[in-house]
Amino acid sequence: MSPLRCGLVALTAIAGLAAFSLSALVVTAQASFLMNQGAAQVAAPGRLATLSVFLATGPQLPIPYRARRRLEAVNRRFDKEASLEVTTEFDPDRGFSYAVLEEAGSSLVRNRVLRAALETEAKTIASGATQSALTPENYFIADAGEDERGLVRLRLQPRRKDQLLVDGFVLVTPGNAEVVRIEGRLAKNPSFWITRVEIVRRYESVLGFNVPVEVSSEAQMRIFGPSSFRMRYRYESIHGIAVPASAPRADVPPLARALRVSRPPEEASATEPDDPF
Repeated sequence: MSPLRCGLVALTAIAGLAAFSLSALVVTAQASFLMNQGAAQVAAPGRLATLSVFLATGPQLPIPYRARRRLEAVNRRFDKEASLEVTTEFDPDRGFSYAVLEEAGSSLVRNRVLRAALETEAKTIASGATQSALTPENYFIADAGEDERGLVRLRLQPRRKDQLLVDGFVLVTPGNAEVVRIEGRLAKNPSFWITRVEIVRRYESVLGFNVPVEVSSEAQMRIFGPSSFRMRYRYESIHGIAVPASAPRADVPPLARALRVSRPPEEASATEPDDPF
């Protein structure tokens, strides 16, 4: 396989892995917690209680919803980018489905990366796979203090080298242990062409349900340099209940424009090969 084709395959893998956001938040009921050997620390009673709640939440299955999403992928070195605006829907009987509303940019990136991410999510949900779940079967989970906002930080240490697992942290609300953010790097790179992948998933409470609102990944790729993926959600209904229109938000710039602001000069001057994507 040529390096150019590998670059596309690698970016496809990054987007597909980032799309595990809905299936990743599955927590198995546990009466106790696991601490990293040699890295255990004495935690405040309140944080220990939060950790116990997190581990005793029970299995979290995908909930019925309808949401509009925007997916974007960018390779900054060669100015390759694409975006999709889609309507996504999940129903326990019909499964996951999506419809494209708008699309722009490279057709290969749209079809081989962004659509591929949605197809990966559909297959993952349909299979009921739990290999990426936040469970003691997949992770050593330990208290790691608090952040500046008072959120409880839990250390996630994968039990195995697996490209579906994240070596990093989950931030949860004190007391009820609702997930706010998952951040870290993939425990195993999905390809020789990828040297590092950082992933961030953000969650918010909508109609009382803890749901993903943004998934992003940043990868360092051999030859192709840094590549980015972002997927944002705007929910229209959850469990058949319409989500009220939220207050106007500040405009979020397209991913490519936001990245260009701080792009190093050497990336901007790179010579573009024959359409790598």
